[in-house]
Formats: sequence, C-alpha cells, structure tokens
Amino acid sequence: ALTLDADMLVIADDDKAIALAGIMGGANSVIDADTSELVLEAAWFNPAVIAGRARRIGFHTDASHRFERGVDYTLQAQAIDLASQLIVEICGGQAHTPSVATDTEQLPTRKSIHISAAQIDAVLGFAFPRHEIATILTCLGMSVAVEGETYQVTPPSYRFDITITEDLIEELARVWGYDKVPVASVKVEKLANQAPQDLTPRRDLQRLLVDKGYHEAISYSFIDEKTASWLSNTSTSVKLINPLSAELAVMRTSLLPSLAKALSYNVNRQQHDMRLYEFGHGYTQDKKGGVLHTEKLAAIATGEALPMQWGYRARAMDFFDIKGDLEFVFAQLGVLDDIHYQRAKHEFLHPGQSATVFYGEQNIGFVGALHPNVQKNLDIDSKVFAFEIDIATIIYHRSPVAESLSKYPEIRRDISVLMAQGYQSADILAAIRAASSELVTDVRLFDVYIGRNIPRNTKSMAIAIYLQDKTQTLTDEQADAVIARITQMLSENFNAKLRG
Repeated sequence: ALTLDADMLVIADDDKAIALAGIMGGANSVIDADTSELVLEAAWFNPAVIAGRARRIGFHTDASHRFERGVDYTLQAQAIDLASQLIVEICGGQAHTPSVATDTEQLPTRKSIHISAAQIDAVLGFAFPRHEIATILTCLGMSVAVEGETYQVTPPSYRFDITITEDLIEELARVWGYDKVPVASVKVEKLANQAPQDLTPRRDLQRLLVDKGYHEAISYSFIDEKTASWLSNTSTSVKLINPLSAELAVMRTSLLPSLAKALSYNVNRQQHDMRLYEFGHGYTQDKKGGVLHTEKLAAIATGEALPMQWGYRARAMDFFDIKGDLEFVFAQLGVLDDIHYQRAKHEFLHPGQSATVFYGEQNIGFVGALHPNVQKNLDIDSKVFAFEIDIATIIYHRSPVAESLSKYPEIRRDISVLMAQGYQSADILAAIRAASSELVTDVRLFDVYIGRNIPRNTKSMAIAIYLQDKTQTLTDEQADAVIARITQMLSENFNAKLRG
C-alpha cells in the first residue's frame, strides 16, 4: 500500500483509486487470462501535476517520463479509437462509445508566432527562397497565414518544442538543407585587443581561487525546490511553469545550493578535501512580477586546511580559512579596506560561525559554516564552509591607481587594550581607521586574549598601528600624538582601557 500526498492525482471509481494518474495503474486493474471486459483510458495531464510525483514514491515509469515532459493533448480520441479497433479486429468483441472528461482550463493553447523573411535572412545569413517558406512550414503540419513577406505561424499541437521565432528558422534551415547554406567569409573590423572592463578582474579572481586550491564549477541555473529551501531564501524564487523535471523546478536565488549539491556528490565519492567556486547569476522575482538577476561569486569548501605533507601537522579547515580566502578576493579587487563584517543570523549557516559581509553600508553577501542540519541533509559529515557575494557590486569598483612609495621610514606602534567581550574586532579596527590621521597606513589585530589575570567577561586585544609620512621622517612626538588620540577614542567609544 502507498500513502499518497494531497497533491497526487489518482483515477478512481466510486469506491477506490484504480491508478496513479500519469504514473502507473493499480493492481486491481491488471489484465489476466480470465479478463473478458476492458476499460481503455487515453489521457492528457498537465505536466506540472505529474512532474516529480513518481520519484517521490520511488517509481520511474514510461508513463511518468512522457507525461511530465508533455504529450499531444489532441490525440486522445484518435488513440483510443485505434486501440479499440485493433482489439476488436484481433480479439473480437464489441466496442462501446467513449466517454470524455475535460478540464478546459488545464488545456494548453497554441499561440501563433510572427516571423518575417527579413528575420529569417538575418539569422541564416543569406536570402532564403521566399516561395519555400510557407511550403516547408505547411508540410511540417503548421498553419501559415501569409501577408507579403510576413508569416503568422501556428505550430501543431504535438510540436510543443516550437515556441519562438528561432525555432521556426531552425526548422526551415533543417528541411532546406544545411549543405545549401552558401559559404561566406566572415568580415570583422579589427579592433585593439582590449578585454571588457569586468573580464580582466574576473580572470584574475579565477587564477587567485585556483591558486588557493579551488576548482571552478559550472552548474544549471535551475534547481529543485527542496534543496533551494535548505540553503537560500525561496520567498522570492522564480518557479518554472513547465519544468523539465522536478529537480529543475525553480530558478536559483543563490549559487550555494548548486555548489552544495556538487560538493556532496564529490564527498560521497571519497573526495574529502574539496573546494569549489562558481561565477553565476541568482534570480529573484520583484514586486511587479518581473525577474531580477544578480551576478554572484560563491565558494564552498571542506576537508583539510592545507594539502598533506610532512612539514606540519594536518588540521581541518575552519571559519578563518574561508574568511581569509574571501579577503584575498577583496584584496585582489582593491576593496579590502571598505569591507567589514557583522554577526547575523542566516538559517542555513552556523549561528556561531557566520557573518554578513558589508561593502561600506551595502550588504553584499555572507561567509560562514553551514548549519549542522543542512550538512545532515546533504549527507556530509565534515564541516563545510562557504561564502557568497554580489560580485557585480564591487568588480566595477575602481581601476587600480599606482602611488609612489614613501622614501621615509615606517613606524610601528603596538597597543594592548582591555574591553568587554561583546565588542567585535572589526568594529574596533574600523573605528581606529576612521579616527586616524593620514599618517596611519595600516591597522592590524595580532592577538586576542581571554582568560586568567584579566576581569571576567573582558578580553585583551593587541593591535599594531603603522604610521608613515610621505614628506618627512616622523618624530616620536608625532607618533605619540596619533596613538594618544586613538586610545582616547577607544576609551570614549568602547570603554577600553590601555594595558601596560
């Protein structure tokens, strides 16, 4: 016995179900040696009603394969008449008049396609014989209305692969013969070999990620709704009206679901150290019903932090490894100083190992470890880390500007400050940069201590501050004045105390 979901269609009599519509007949409708009466059924089902239902219950049948991809909705009467005729001729008996049940709202309608001779010529690259256009299309079973050199074409019901102008042009070229297409030299204007504005940084990023051990993945823009719900926000996802299968039912809003499936596939085939990245688009539905697409860069990784070798002890990848890889991307694009992170809750990320990424004040993505529940769904035991950013937002940021190096020495001053544990290091460093003068060239956190000899619920942060002047050698007094302003700001804004 099968337990069916509410959205599964059945064919039934007054007492019970006798078949799963478009999938398989029931055991109570089989034919055996004692069968003397037959009930024939010829049906058309909306592919969206059949798609994925068979796999959901572990079936894979010829019927489901055909119906979920679409069949001709006008041939049912002819099919049942022919079947009845053959049974009567071969086996004898008498055929009764068929009964018909139709839901006209579900039936598709064939829309006509407008095409002109000029469009055909433009696509094929030569003047297609005008007298052949209507003849070929008519011989292919299409209804053609001719008005001068324009044609209104309605494909037959069984040609649901023909929906746009290019489909008609393809049919014309196929029947006419590709061997008859005249050979011509391609004439192009020679231009300077200049790559598009975004291509050079994109290639640089590809090389960078490959150097970091990542493999490029290229996946479909479609994905199954279940996986999408694990790893992205599906409230604005675009659902396909007539998907090829249930596994390709929605447009992805994020690249992460596709990468996660690819990672799971490889890990379950003994590829335990795996890093993947992908450039692609995410698709969302706007309030007006239109489709927005955003160019993204995403990466996913699991396994050892570094390749196996004898010189160091192996360790598993952690949050800071994936965050470091992401910061290499930002550094390559020249925007690292404009990036900061904030703790944020993402349902598909680990609550203690994730962050939202900001470019200035703009939210451009996330970085973190996948939530344990998501890893369980993906059947991956080791920790998985990922990031995704809206790459188009920053790839056009600015062209690199060369600056001459200062010929005067750089000074490094280290400060150690004590503050409450709740403050984020990114906020501290950002505040120091904002409050500093032009003499501060870099600020780096190099140690965090929590433990004995300091008050509870506090932490000690050691920060290196680099100072340099482009016009003269800095004096100790100038450097001391800058450090004094920084420590005063930390005391006022974060209640931080300078440690000796």
